[in-house]
Amino acid sequence: MKDPEEITNYNLLNLLNEVVVDALSDKRNDSARKLLFFIKRSLRQFKLDGKLDESEILVEAYIRTRKKIIEDKISIVNIPGFLNRVSFKIIQEYYKTEKQNKEIKLKLIGKIKSDLIPKIPSNSLIEEKIEKLIGSFEDLSPEERKILVLRIVKGLSWKSIAERLDIKQDAARKRGERALKRLRERFFK
Repeated sequence: MKDPEEITNYNLLNLLNEVVVDALSDKRNDSARKLLFFIKRSLRQFKLDGKLDESEILVEAYIRTRKKIIEDKISIVNIPGFLNRVSFKIIQEYYKTEKQNKEIKLKLIGKIKSDLIPKIPSNSLIEEKIEKLIGSFEDLSPEERKILVLRIVKGLSWKSIAERLDIKQDAARKRGERALKRLRERFFK
Protein backbone atom coordinates (compact mmCIF):
# COMPACT_ATOMS: atom_id res chain seq x y z
CA MET A 1 0.00 0.00 0.00
CA LYS A 2 1.27 3.47 -0.90
CA ASP A 3 2.17 6.06 1.66
CA PRO A 4 -0.51 8.85 1.88
CA GLU A 5 2.24 11.43 1.33
CA GLU A 6 3.24 9.73 -1.95
CA ILE A 7 -0.39 9.79 -3.09
CA THR A 8 -0.66 13.49 -2.23
CA ASN A 9 2.57 14.27 -4.09
CA TYR A 10 1.39 12.18 -7.05
CA ASN A 11 -1.93 14.06 -7.16
CA LEU A 12 -0.14 17.38 -6.80
CA LEU A 13 2.23 16.52 -9.67
CA ASN A 14 -0.71 15.50 -11.85
CA LEU A 15 -2.48 18.77 -11.08
CA LEU A 16 0.71 20.71 -11.81
CA ASN A 17 1.09 18.88 -15.14
CA GLU A 18 -2.53 19.63 -16.00
CA VAL A 19 -2.18 23.36 -15.26
CA VAL A 20 1.01 23.69 -17.32
CA VAL A 21 -0.31 21.62 -20.25
CA ASP A 22 -3.49 23.73 -20.29
CA ALA A 23 -1.43 26.92 -20.27
CA LEU A 24 0.81 25.76 -23.12
CA SER A 25 -1.96 24.24 -25.26
CA ASP A 26 -4.60 26.00 -27.31
CA LYS A 27 -7.44 24.96 -25.02
CA ARG A 28 -6.54 27.41 -22.30
CA ASN A 29 -8.85 27.76 -19.35
CA ASP A 30 -9.27 30.97 -17.38
CA SER A 31 -6.49 30.31 -14.83
CA ALA A 32 -4.07 29.30 -17.61
CA ARG A 33 -4.78 32.53 -19.52
CA LYS A 34 -4.27 34.56 -16.34
CA LEU A 35 -1.00 32.76 -15.65
CA LEU A 36 0.39 33.47 -19.12
CA PHE A 37 -0.87 37.06 -19.00
CA PHE A 38 0.86 37.57 -15.65
CA ILE A 39 4.14 36.21 -17.03
CA LYS A 40 3.85 38.33 -20.19
CA ARG A 41 3.09 41.46 -18.15
CA SER A 42 6.01 40.77 -15.81
CA LEU A 43 8.38 40.30 -18.75
CA ARG A 44 7.20 43.62 -20.18
CA GLN A 45 7.59 45.27 -16.75
CA PHE A 46 11.25 44.19 -16.59
CA LYS A 47 11.81 45.00 -20.30
CA LEU A 48 12.56 41.35 -21.10
CA ASP A 49 9.58 40.76 -23.38
CA GLY A 50 11.69 40.73 -26.55
CA LYS A 51 14.36 38.49 -25.05
CA LEU A 52 12.28 35.80 -23.35
CA ASP A 53 9.04 34.06 -24.16
CA GLU A 54 6.36 33.43 -21.55
CA SER A 55 6.39 29.72 -22.38
CA GLU A 56 10.12 29.55 -21.52
CA ILE A 57 9.44 31.11 -18.14
CA LEU A 58 6.46 28.81 -17.54
CA VAL A 59 8.52 25.71 -18.35
CA GLU A 60 11.30 26.85 -16.02
CA ALA A 61 8.71 27.53 -13.28
CA TYR A 62 7.22 24.08 -13.90
CA ILE A 63 10.62 22.41 -13.52
CA ARG A 64 11.39 24.27 -10.30
CA THR A 65 7.93 23.60 -8.85
CA ARG A 66 8.09 19.92 -9.75
CA LYS A 67 11.51 19.67 -8.12
CA LYS A 68 10.18 21.37 -4.96
CA ILE A 69 7.24 18.96 -4.76
CA ILE A 70 9.43 15.88 -5.26
CA GLU A 71 12.51 16.84 -3.23
CA ASP A 72 11.14 19.13 -0.54
CA LYS A 73 7.74 17.40 -0.38
CA ILE A 74 5.91 20.72 -0.11
CA SER A 75 2.15 20.96 -0.27
CA ILE A 76 0.70 23.55 -2.64
CA VAL A 77 -2.89 24.69 -2.28
CA ASN A 78 -3.06 27.06 -5.27
CA ILE A 79 -0.84 25.80 -8.11
CA PRO A 80 -1.47 28.70 -10.55
CA GLY A 81 -0.69 31.19 -7.77
CA PHE A 82 2.45 29.30 -6.83
CA LEU A 83 3.53 29.21 -10.50
CA ASN A 84 2.94 32.98 -10.67
CA ARG A 85 5.27 33.51 -7.72
CA VAL A 86 7.96 31.18 -9.08
CA SER A 87 7.68 32.75 -12.55
CA PHE A 88 8.10 36.22 -11.08
CA LYS A 89 11.23 35.12 -9.21
CA ILE A 90 12.65 33.65 -12.42
CA ILE A 91 11.98 36.89 -14.29
CA GLN A 92 13.68 38.85 -11.49
CA GLU A 93 16.72 36.54 -11.77
CA TYR A 94 16.90 37.07 -15.54
CA TYR A 95 16.58 40.83 -15.04
CA LYS A 96 19.35 40.85 -12.45
CA THR A 97 21.60 38.81 -14.75
CA GLU A 98 20.81 41.10 -17.68
CA LYS A 99 21.62 44.16 -15.58
CA GLN A 100 24.92 42.64 -14.40
CA ASN A 101 25.86 41.74 -17.97
CA LYS A 102 25.20 45.32 -19.12
CA GLU A 103 27.37 46.64 -16.29
CA ILE A 104 30.18 44.25 -17.21
CA LYS A 105 29.96 45.26 -20.88
CA LEU A 106 30.02 48.95 -19.97
CA LYS A 107 33.01 48.44 -17.68
CA LEU A 108 34.83 46.49 -20.38
CA ILE A 109 34.02 49.06 -23.05
CA GLY A 110 35.04 51.87 -20.71
CA LYS A 111 38.31 50.11 -19.89
CA ILE A 112 39.12 49.54 -23.57
CA LYS A 113 38.18 53.13 -24.49
CA SER A 114 40.24 54.63 -21.68
CA ASP A 115 43.23 52.48 -22.63
CA LEU A 116 43.03 52.94 -26.39
CA ILE A 117 41.50 56.28 -27.30
CA PRO A 118 43.69 58.83 -25.47
CA LYS A 119 46.92 57.16 -26.57
CA ILE A 120 46.09 56.57 -30.23
CA PRO A 121 47.00 59.30 -32.68
CA SER A 122 46.34 57.34 -35.90
CA ASN A 123 44.34 54.50 -37.44
CA SER A 124 47.42 52.31 -37.78
CA LEU A 125 47.80 52.26 -34.00
CA ILE A 126 44.15 51.27 -33.64
CA GLU A 127 44.71 48.42 -36.06
CA GLU A 128 47.82 47.37 -34.13
CA LYS A 129 45.88 47.34 -30.85
CA ILE A 130 43.10 45.30 -32.43
CA GLU A 131 45.64 42.86 -33.87
CA LYS A 132 47.30 42.61 -30.46
CA LEU A 133 43.93 42.00 -28.78
CA ILE A 134 43.05 39.29 -31.29
CA GLY A 135 46.49 37.72 -30.85
CA SER A 136 46.15 37.82 -27.07
CA PHE A 137 42.70 36.27 -27.35
CA GLU A 138 43.99 33.49 -29.61
CA ASP A 139 46.78 32.72 -27.11
CA LEU A 140 44.14 31.70 -24.57
CA SER A 141 43.05 28.08 -24.31
CA PRO A 142 39.91 27.05 -26.24
CA GLU A 143 37.95 26.77 -22.97
CA GLU A 144 39.03 30.25 -21.84
CA ARG A 145 38.04 31.71 -25.21
CA LYS A 146 34.68 29.95 -25.07
CA ILE A 147 33.98 31.24 -21.54
CA LEU A 148 34.86 34.82 -22.49
CA VAL A 149 32.73 34.69 -25.64
CA LEU A 150 29.76 33.28 -23.74
CA ARG A 151 30.09 35.82 -20.93
CA ILE A 152 31.14 39.03 -22.70
CA VAL A 153 29.91 38.67 -26.27
CA LYS A 154 26.73 36.65 -25.73
CA GLY A 155 26.07 38.09 -22.26
CA LEU A 156 25.21 34.78 -20.60
CA SER A 157 25.08 34.38 -16.84
CA TRP A 158 27.65 32.30 -14.99
CA LYS A 159 24.88 29.80 -14.29
CA SER A 160 24.13 29.40 -18.02
CA ILE A 161 27.82 29.11 -18.84
CA ALA A 162 28.29 26.48 -16.13
CA GLU A 163 25.37 24.47 -17.52
CA ARG A 164 26.75 24.63 -21.07
CA LEU A 165 30.23 23.57 -19.97
CA ASP A 166 28.93 21.04 -17.45
CA ILE A 167 30.87 22.55 -14.54
CA LYS A 168 29.92 24.25 -11.28
CA GLN A 169 28.84 27.89 -11.39
CA ASP A 170 31.66 29.04 -9.09
CA ALA A 171 34.20 27.19 -11.23
CA ALA A 172 32.87 28.85 -14.39
CA ARG A 173 33.04 32.29 -12.77
CA LYS A 174 36.57 31.71 -11.49
CA ARG A 175 37.78 30.38 -14.85
CA GLY A 176 36.21 33.38 -16.55
CA GLU A 177 37.95 35.79 -14.18
CA ARG A 178 41.29 34.05 -14.74
CA ALA A 179 40.80 34.06 -18.51
CA LEU A 180 40.02 37.78 -18.51
CA LYS A 181 43.05 38.43 -16.30
CA ARG A 182 45.29 36.45 -18.69
CA LEU A 183 43.85 38.30 -21.67
CA ARG A 184 44.58 41.66 -20.03
CA GLU A 185 48.11 40.59 -19.04
CA ARG A 186 48.91 39.42 -22.56
CA PHE A 187 47.37 42.50 -24.13
CA PHE A 188 49.18 45.03 -21.91
CA LYS A 189 52.62 43.40 -21.87
